[in-house]
Amino acid sequence: MTELRDAMQKKAPEKRRHPNIIFYILDDQGIGDVPTAPHDSPNYLPNLKRLAQRGITCTRAYANSPMCAPARASIMIGGYPQKIGVYELHDPAPGIPENVRIAPQYFKEEGYATGLIGKWHLGGQLDLLDGTGHKALIPQNKGFDTSFYFFGSTHDYWDPNLGNSELEVKGYPFYSPIYDNGTPVNKMEYLTHEISRRAVQFVEENKDRPFFLTLTHHVCHVPLQVPKSYHEHYEDLGIGELAMVSRAMYEACDDGLGLLLDKLADLNLDNDTIIIHTSDNGGGAPSGPTVWDYSGAKFYFGEAGLRIPFIISWPGHLPENRLYDDFVMQMDMLPTVLDAAGMKGPGREGISLMPYFMGEARDMSRREFYWSNGHIDTFAVMKDGYKLRMDRYCPGALHYIPDDPFEIRDLSAQHPEKVEELFSDYQTWMASNQQSLFLQDPAYALREQAFLEKIREDPLWQPKKTTPKFGPETPA
Repeated sequence: MTELRDAMQKKAPEKRRHPNIIFYILDDQGIGDVPTAPHDSPNYLPNLKRLAQRGITCTRAYANSPMCAPARASIMIGGYPQKIGVYELHDPAPGIPENVRIAPQYFKEEGYATGLIGKWHLGGQLDLLDGTGHKALIPQNKGFDTSFYFFGSTHDYWDPNLGNSELEVKGYPFYSPIYDNGTPVNKMEYLTHEISRRAVQFVEENKDRPFFLTLTHHVCHVPLQVPKSYHEHYEDLGIGELAMVSRAMYEACDDGLGLLLDKLADLNLDNDTIIIHTSDNGGGAPSGPTVWDYSGAKFYFGEAGLRIPFIISWPGHLPENRLYDDFVMQMDMLPTVLDAAGMKGPGREGISLMPYFMGEARDMSRREFYWSNGHIDTFAVMKDGYKLRMDRYCPGALHYIPDDPFEIRDLSAQHPEKVEELFSDYQTWMASNQQSLFLQDPAYALREQAFLEKIREDPLWQPKKTTPKFGPETPA
């Protein structure tokens, strides 16, 4: 009997390790800021190319919002951010509600190590600083074991303490100190290098257990700052100062991606790790190579503000060096990786893309996509390839995106019934959403006042001048 039991144990298959998950998110990366852009050089962003060659590039990927905070919320919850009251930049200031589960909480329950490294911009700083003692909404209390982050929409790349209380949106500062597990950081490398180094360190420290890492670089958000050694590579190309600095910043970021990919390979974890690369929203400039010839820019509902890079890599499990040209959205990221890990999805509007990538399901043409910043006259909705859009750049137009991706031909006069149908769908969808988080909290005005008084007293949040565009590799 003992021999039989031993033989059965030897033949029993080993329990497969859950795959590691890395969300590799850049900031304001336009659809033209990728190695597949027609204007790039053969050696531009070699490590992002390396990632694409080992995975699937989605050519019709969309952000859930053309602005940062709502898009990041959609990634974290696997659904429309408007369903939890996040429409604009300031909405998450009170914090994602405690009863809303976000990505790291799913993985933490399954024994994953969880980490956030980089930009957060999903609220909680009021609870950290307003003296109420309610800290449930800061990252380390929303499922992240390890966290190195800043709260606001942007940060200086050299000075970890740079705060600017002069720049506020309804009491929500753009700048905030950088925190390491809740403790302010007093010294750091160039921010991109610091984030990259900490990502490699996180992988090394958690190599013996599955991990979920949200790696959110600040590149290429303003302020545009980069070590001089990177900028020098582009000074003789005649491409203009903005393009030079942004390309240099992307190169610094790509070097960090190379270190991460090398570390995974050295630890024999590359085939056990799913990496999804994307941007929070479309390009920040309304013209130039960052967005090709797409219409609009960040903040608006043209293709330039919504189209994003999207690469998923899982060597040995997903096809490699492939293009996928059906519609996908950011909110699909979480359901996809949960499905890949054999875990139950969040049950929101995002779907798992695994059956589509594996050829088990094909047609997504009937999916409807909605975008809104909370105003009835600023929105977009897309169904069956038809997109109805209204914003600052477009007072109202209908386009058939598969044939007109640059939104040149307005079809509203030819298809008034389609305009009526899409607008009716949009109104129905809006009626199902929650009110803005910013407006839901009846005590928010008092908390905001206390918060502003706090930052006026706290030296970490005092106004400072932004540090120079160029600097040494590691400033003193």
